[in-house]
Amino acid sequence: MDGMSSILNQAQCTGREASSQQPSHTDVALLPITTEDSDLHPYEYHTLPDGCIRLLKILPGHWNDPLRCQLVPVVLCEDHPYEAISYTWGDSTDTSEIECDQQILTITNNLKDALFRLRAVLRERIVWADAICINQDNTVEKTQQVRLMGLIYWTAARVIVWLGPKDPDQKTGTDVALSTIKDIMKSFPSQSREGQGQGVRKYTSEELIEIDQHRWKAVIAFFETTWFTRVWCVQEVGLAKSVLYFYGDSILSQDQLHNFVKWLTGPGEAVRDYFEINLKQFFMAEKYATHCRRGKSWESQSFLDILNNGRGLKCTDPRDAIYAFLGHPAAFTTGPFRFDDTVAYSTGYLDRTTIIYPNYDKDIATLYYDISVVFSQHLSLGPKLFLYVAHDETSIEGSLPSWVPRWDIFSIPTQFPIDVTYAASGSLNHSTFNIIDNHDLKLKALPLDRVHITWIFPGPDSFTIFNNVYVYRTNTIPEEDLNPVEYLWRALSSIRFEFPCPSYSDLWAFSTTLTAGRTSCGESACAIDSENQEMHFANFCTYRLRKAEIWGPELSDAVKGSLELNPGDADVYLSDLQGSSPDRAFFCTEQGYIGLGPRIMDKGDECWLPMGSTVPFILRPVDEGKYRLLGQTYVNGMMDGEVIEGMSEDDFEEIILC
Repeated sequence: MDGMSSILNQAQCTGREASSQQPSHTDVALLPITTEDSDLHPYEYHTLPDGCIRLLKILPGHWNDPLRCQLVPVVLCEDHPYEAISYTWGDSTDTSEIECDQQILTITNNLKDALFRLRAVLRERIVWADAICINQDNTVEKTQQVRLMGLIYWTAARVIVWLGPKDPDQKTGTDVALSTIKDIMKSFPSQSREGQGQGVRKYTSEELIEIDQHRWKAVIAFFETTWFTRVWCVQEVGLAKSVLYFYGDSILSQDQLHNFVKWLTGPGEAVRDYFEINLKQFFMAEKYATHCRRGKSWESQSFLDILNNGRGLKCTDPRDAIYAFLGHPAAFTTGPFRFDDTVAYSTGYLDRTTIIYPNYDKDIATLYYDISVVFSQHLSLGPKLFLYVAHDETSIEGSLPSWVPRWDIFSIPTQFPIDVTYAASGSLNHSTFNIIDNHDLKLKALPLDRVHITWIFPGPDSFTIFNNVYVYRTNTIPEEDLNPVEYLWRALSSIRFEFPCPSYSDLWAFSTTLTAGRTSCGESACAIDSENQEMHFANFCTYRLRKAEIWGPELSDAVKGSLELNPGDADVYLSDLQGSSPDRAFFCTEQGYIGLGPRIMDKGDECWLPMGSTVPFILRPVDEGKYRLLGQTYVNGMMDGEVIEGMSEDDFEEIILC
């Protein structure tokens, strides 16, 4: 028996799983027993003591031997080496039976495939897999074990990512995907992978004509495996000491995948954009690792930021959109945006309290409400909580209070890019929020203006500039969405002189509003000010020229001449634009202010500034003094304290958000 097995058999946890009556692997290794011809009974779990987990011994066997395993309870600590499997459960109705401790255990076929792939011929392999090692039918145990999940993956000797079985398609299958990735890496200079390369040539849109579509479809399939969409995988990989990716018979190292992503975000950015390769989950896991494993506190995020970034990742149980991140350091908070960066991740893990405790007996609506109460009441977050609110036409009319963030809504933007700080309330602090009858929220706010007209912007693809028309892969897009900026400016120009202050919506204000008052400054963004506004406007003018040349509408000679007087960088303006306008509404107020806000806003909605808030919000009147919160807004000319100059708390009204 090897050292790892010996340690496991000396575990300090008690229970039937550790009974000395269990057979050793030498007794059962190669016997061709199947569940069909045996008298095995369904697996019976026994209670785990606090601080303990179960580890799974995969007993040795050849490829055609039945899968046999044992569950062993151990104290969760570094003394019990194991590998943690990161995988997706798969179809819950697509199951198989395996033998575990001479009992029958039913698991999904995707997990069974993973265990078969990991099984060794001559030795045991000791792993942790949640579907087996946690009694999924016991909500009390499930709650306790979810509390330990971060530490389980942190403690594991290695994390094994199972992406799925081999795809036999010779043109777009598993082998093609991994060979493409490895071939790209051979041609990607090592100094560039380490961030030291200078002037590495970028893949151009023209070269997409010659690209091998079959090979890249295989790569797309790789990144579209369900694992890359799963919420739990962020934590599982982000906390890992090291990672190996298993894709059928092939293995990809952590460094190989990381370097390929560096290529996709550098020289291969055009390829990534063209094939719409989604790296959201990968980047979230990288931020986990940067803070937890590499000790860079500048990557620290609030727990609300973590939840917001995780929107859209999938989970079988919707509550896991929150619980899956309780292993992040930000979950062990002592304030709204504070946690102790000086404490090693595993130190005191079990003794510290998370923002909210996992409870699978709690329904999803109650969970959303409870975590909002924690931030608004106990941590005094104030109007910062509202920055995470997003609604669609259905949710705004739902039973949950409108001020409670809905973490299941992910296709609607919430905050504007956070690299620019707004100060709409100046130096005023927020008042205490009071929860009153029926979960309503009472606060102080200032009425600013009423919405008069809105235009709905399409998604980010409609703003893109391509050098080659063939890259645009649809011919069903409405004409006005081919160039939304130009069509909107024409519509606005025809009505803006009807408002009391036409200067609020001139071309300079228009170009600023579309990027929410921000512009690129090197590798980050900054507020538009007197030093950079001319360059920002020049970038806007050149963007209009290039966009119209490719997608129309045709510009008059006078307009072209005017725009050509201000040469700039269209791609820079596009980058600023895509961070703010897509999937939002552009609007004019009754006083003539222009801004960006939630796409569900409509005429008659009102713009309010909660006291102490950095940004205004769009509210929908429900009753006298009672409103629904639609989401945050950018209003040009109101974001730096202009409207509250000379005001005090007495100028703000008490309102109720329902």
